[in-house]
Amino acid sequence: MDIVKNTMIALLFAGIVGVTNAQTVSKQSYIEFTTSKKIGEKVQFFIVADSTEQKNIWIDLNNNGKREKNEGVKVFTTEDTSDSETRVIKSQTFRIYGKVNLLDCSDNQFTNINISHNQTLKKLYCKENQLIDLDVSQNSNLEEIVVSSNKLTSINFSKNKQLKYLDCSENEIKDLDVSKNIELEYLDFSSTQVKNIDLSYNIKLIELNCSYSELASLDVSRNTELDELFCHKSKLTYLDVSKNNKLDILGAQDNELSCIKISQEQLNHLEEKSWWTRYNKKY
Repeated sequence: MDIVKNTMIALLFAGIVGVTNAQTVSKQSYIEFTTSKKIGEKVQFFIVADSTEQKNIWIDLNNNGKREKNEGVKVFTTEDTSDSETRVIKSQTFRIYGKVNLLDCSDNQFTNINISHNQTLKKLYCKENQLIDLDVSQNSNLEEIVVSSNKLTSINFSKNKQLKYLDCSENEIKDLDVSKNIELEYLDFSSTQVKNIDLSYNIKLIELNCSYSELASLDVSRNTELDELFCHKSKLTYLDVSKNNKLDILGAQDNELSCIKISQEQLNHLEEKSWWTRYNKKY
């Protein structure tokens, strides 16, 4: 009788522990990935997190919701390194658990990345994947996003008001709204299908690349901090940069431009050696 009683207590205790572990995992921050790579192939990551959170970050390679042996992951406290983590996947869908600040998961054939359950994320680099959609609406702390060379047709950045750096180039995006991203300093939407864009709210913008796009007009009159502008091989017929007196580099070749309007100050500097150049000649 005592043996049966002790066995029941042991089983009950094990069940409670199991439920507790499951609840702990379910409450953890995580990022979920789906890849077209086959089971047994390798994926590569670079992760940065606070030193106090490093021990809590792990990769659920078999996607069973349990932290097992060899599922710890290399985590850095700074991005000043070229090192990364390479792992063999045991499931095409898997998760990285823990509070991640920076994630570079580029070139892994990912078809889906769910970052909505990791709200500490500040920097996301996921270029050269196979993403057709990316939801960043729950990640209000994001400051940098590089999602170039994917298959995105649209993406909503309206909730990312801290965003300073955005590269969504080489996608199938047709509409891009950055009116809520007033902290934006760098924007690259080159090689997209964007036809119109409102940059009037992005007065802190320093670098802009909209080359190889469908743009027929471009208004940068309010972007007075602009230092570099690349808009070549688009459909521009007129360009006014007369308000951009800090502009140091301008690439506007291979358009249908009949006029580039500049200011008197810009005109006065045209003879300076360091001013705009075109094909290694003064411009």
